[in-house]
Amino acid sequence: MSRLINLSKDTMTTARFEQHIEEVKNAIKRYRQVEQSEELREYNDLKKIVESSEFQQKKKYLLERKYRDTEEGKTMRTYLGAKVFPSTQKYLAIADSSVKDKPIFKRTQAWRLSLKPVKDYLQLDELVNSDEFKERNAFWRNPKRWYTTPESKQDERYTQLAATDDIKFFLAQDPKQIAQWEAYSTLWADEMDWMTMGQSDWQSGFYYNNKNLKTDHSYFNEQQANNKGRNTSTMNSVLKVETKPELVHAAAWHPTKGFVDKEFSFTGDVIQTAEKFQTSKGIFLAKVRAVGSCSAALYLATGDKQPVITMMHSDGQAVSRQVRQRLTQHYKT
Repeated sequence: MSRLINLSKDTMTTARFEQHIEEVKNAIKRYRQVEQSEELREYNDLKKIVESSEFQQKKKYLLERKYRDTEEGKTMRTYLGAKVFPSTQKYLAIADSSVKDKPIFKRTQAWRLSLKPVKDYLQLDELVNSDEFKERNAFWRNPKRWYTTPESKQDERYTQLAATDDIKFFLAQDPKQIAQWEAYSTLWADEMDWMTMGQSDWQSGFYYNNKNLKTDHSYFNEQQANNKGRNTSTMNSVLKVETKPELVHAAAWHPTKGFVDKEFSFTGDVIQTAEKFQTSKGIFLAKVRAVGSCSAALYLATGDKQPVITMMHSDGQAVSRQVRQRLTQHYKT
């Protein structure tokens, strides 16, 4: 999982919804665990070192520098070239022989000492045979010299840590989104473990801030008469709002005539929790099932002339999520 799951989803089955919520919780828990881990601390410490310009320049220099261009390489070329020079070879041969102290050979040796190859050889011989130079020369002759350095070990460890599942997961997250989810607290929840509407947080009818407005009514273009909560019940923690085939007369709001008495062939219900719970922002989660051929909806609204936001709508055939607006009708009782 590369990105934190978010809740901006359309309608889902109950099983998928619950799985989805658990995935979000587990992702946040894992994020906080990795955040406190020693591995992430080590990764961040190494990141500062490895990604610094000084570190990268040194790495590039050690990987790309040619031995022939180093001081050690130049010194060895000069030294070996001087050593194979004929005068140098002759000088060394006489210097090791038993005739080296004879006058004629002393004069010859003195002449050879004035030659540049011999002088270069004698000047560099002690240097190139010193332990310090041998160590430096061996380092620069090695084309894989970078991998012998302590910095290479830091680079390797940094790469290993960056490839771990936990750190890849952590880096893929949006900290602001994590903090946003953690900032939420439950303001209201209902497990539907009540028996009657009077025992619940729900009320029948529409909610209006103006207490003089009639709340129990239907709209003239609808087919059901909202039945003042009589079509609402609970069993086994399931809230059921039914649409029933019943012939009734009830109040209906007409857009030009106001309230009229209308005959309906069905009864239904509108219920709301405005007296118990109101908020202007947050996350609203609900598990809703629509059964049968009647339309049903779950929506958010206000008690003023504000849009209604439909969270779930069933047209009797399919369930969908729609965001649509409808101005609330206001009227005098």
